[in-house]
Amino acid sequence: MVKLKSIVLLLLLPVNLFLVVIKYYTIGGIGSRKYDGKNLLALLKLTVYRTALLLGPVDSWLLNIVSVDFLLKIVKFQHEKTTSILHKFGEKYDSDSYWFVQQPDIKPEDPIIIYLHGGGFFLQVQKEQIESILAIYRLLDPKIQRKTSILMLDYKLASDGYPFPTQLEQLHSTYTSLVKDGHTNVTILGDSAGGNLSVGYLDYLKHNDHVIPPANLVMISPWLKLEPEKDANTPGKSLFDSKLYDMISYNTFTDPAGLLAIIGDSPLQSLRVSPGSKKPYDVNDWKNCPTLSNPKGSVFVLVGEDEGLRDDILEWCHYALDVPFYKLVKYGYSHENFVKHHHEFSKQDGLSASVHVFVEPWGIHDSCLFFENHLLAKLEKNSKLTLDDIDDVEFYGIKKITNFLNDTL
Repeated sequence: MVKLKSIVLLLLLPVNLFLVVIKYYTIGGIGSRKYDGKNLLALLKLTVYRTALLLGPVDSWLLNIVSVDFLLKIVKFQHEKTTSILHKFGEKYDSDSYWFVQQPDIKPEDPIIIYLHGGGFFLQVQKEQIESILAIYRLLDPKIQRKTSILMLDYKLASDGYPFPTQLEQLHSTYTSLVKDGHTNVTILGDSAGGNLSVGYLDYLKHNDHVIPPANLVMISPWLKLEPEKDANTPGKSLFDSKLYDMISYNTFTDPAGLLAIIGDSPLQSLRVSPGSKKPYDVNDWKNCPTLSNPKGSVFVLVGEDEGLRDDILEWCHYALDVPFYKLVKYGYSHENFVKHHHEFSKQDGLSASVHVFVEPWGIHDSCLFFENHLLAKLEKNSKLTLDDIDDVEFYGIKKITNFLNDTL
């Protein structure tokens, strides 16, 4: 039975969207530092995403009305200029995954990206996410693009009655199938809940080392604490300070039934379930961890300055990747005093994986995939556009990820 709260949220959505339009043309917007006075569509999308996340795992089935298979058909039709040149776009690799592109002459050493989509483990992949991934692919250097394949894991959702570890088991099944097929160069790219899944999978592989680990890891706004700290909703904490800016707030996580639907009988403190929830943090948990400990591997993390999950992400980066931002930098002031080395960190010591962490000025949760997707239409309209032609601010995340992949794959 649908909760009354969810019914009210959905009934109020048209009203809230109308108010966003009024506020945009009168006072500039709804308090977003990134989009107020600049991008009405982004503010409308932000309002929709906030509502969707507040529904939680119990009632979000109301929004999952289009199958992934049908969604891919929509993308294929709307973006025919892109998908027509993508071999096997929308075709299945196994029962749990779809190709965005499989190179017809793929070799064992050629890179394959497994995309793990975000959505709180209760929302299926959205068109915006697919469009952004395709935009990244289009911007890859031609020599990299010609050998790169992309596979999306269509994992089962908690909103359909599939709690953890279902998603981890599906990822392992697809990953090991690729390895058995001879592929040796797999990069995992995950946003939000997909970022959680990618980190948890490294811990799984740490204790099941009979499988070749991923070569690289890309995380966009990874959701590393499925339940926030008790003091997270207090001034000075990112969940509190970013509540006017971000799609995620403390209220997103206040439903115990929602958390139970996601984790089932699994312990919250497990590194495979909620990598940032184990207390106290122990750097040894991440030592000798596949991919992270490989000197030939690379790790990329993108987080927003105005993102509610910023503290959790940078705390994990501090202990797992030795990134100093969490304890040294107070964010929220880039508009007054932008310090580049507070927003960009790179490390390559030859002893472990190279690390690249970016804090997007005024960026919000998963803005790269949900708010930069219109780049694909721009690329289709003007096929001569290159990465150098793309605006550094408007498409901050896509540019950073594409540059990383060009340097890594």
